Amino acid sequence: MESAPAAIVVEDSAARREVADALRAIQRADTLSPTIKEVRTLEGFVPEDQGQKMALIRRLRRVVEGHEEAILEGQSDIDVEGLKRWLNVNEITASDLPDFIVRKFRGPDGTLGEFVVIGTSVSLRDGKQTIAFAEDIREIDTPHFGKFYASGSAVIFADMLLVMQKDSVIAITVTLLVVFAVVLLQFGTKRAALLAILPVLVDGVLVAFSKITGAGFHAKFEELAWAFGAEAVRRLLATGRQVDALFVANDPIAVGAIRALQEAGRRIPQDVRVCSFDEPDVPLGERVPLIMVKQPRLALGRKAAEALIERIEERRAGKPRQPPRVIRLEAEVVVPEADSTAPAVPSLTGAVSA
Repeated sequence: MESAPAAIVVEDSAARREVADALRAIQRADTLSPTIKEVRTLEGFVPEDQGQKMALIRRLRRVVEGHEEAILEGQSDIDVEGLKRWLNVNEITASDLPDFIVRKFRGPDGTLGEFVVIGTSVSLRDGKQTIAFAEDIREIDTPHFGKFYASGSAVIFADMLLVMQKDSVIAITVTLLVVFAVVLLQFGTKRAALLAILPVLVDGVLVAFSKITGAGFHAKFEELAWAFGAEAVRRLLATGRQVDALFVANDPIAVGAIRALQEAGRRIPQDVRVCSFDEPDVPLGERVPLIMVKQPRLALGRKAAEALIERIEERRAGKPRQPPRVIRLEAEVVVPEADSTAPAVPSLTGAVSA
């Protein structure tokens, strides 16, 4: 076990066995979304069939005793003393286990503790999976020893996430109100302040929604975009129109469009060329030659921030309101080598209104 994200402390070995059995029952029953990878106790590292093996060794010892030289005749690489040592073994106990195993079960004072170590099969970097793992092991019922409660970094982390999930809506709302108050002082009018804070407000609402529903909005957005792209292409193909190229608004929609084209038996780029903005952030399975329009994101953000600062300074200086202006930046069109037969693509520009 590479890590031990949780453990349950028990009174004695009998309780330890019942807790381990209860956890393994949960592990076997949870087939749809398993979170428990393994359940370990100190006895679990000791062979269970030692009695049978020791009986066989004792039987061999009785057969060999007094006849060692005859048995080893012609065996130059084995001596009599070596054979006796191999047959003179005892049952393994927990105290015989190597330190790299035993140290996981030692208490603060160095003594072997009575507890069960629980490993997880999920990534603890994923908050939802961590909560699911904690809920599976948090409270364990045993037939004769009552309830036991798990502890460890995974359980503590899950509890922190649950508290954050409960209070996140209030925290986001208060933060948005404070930001709006600051922006209102800077711009002077509610209309201007609302326009400036609108992107932050929308993002805050989406984050709050994702916390309430317990689902990540970004993942849901990508799933919806994939479905939208696939459905749009299916409807287009159903019309019977000849399609040899698609220009798609963003990468998640492009993924859905490509999947629908492949389902219909269309090859990319031999049958249909697909062009999308930006490099894909999502896996396309096998590599697909996708024509990409790479926008200068950093430059766009920098120019937009500079234009906003310039407007604020003009307003503070009492200068008259200036008409909107357009700043144009070059965007790069990337045509993959596999699509070298594609016609030349004209230069494109991205614009920032200021």
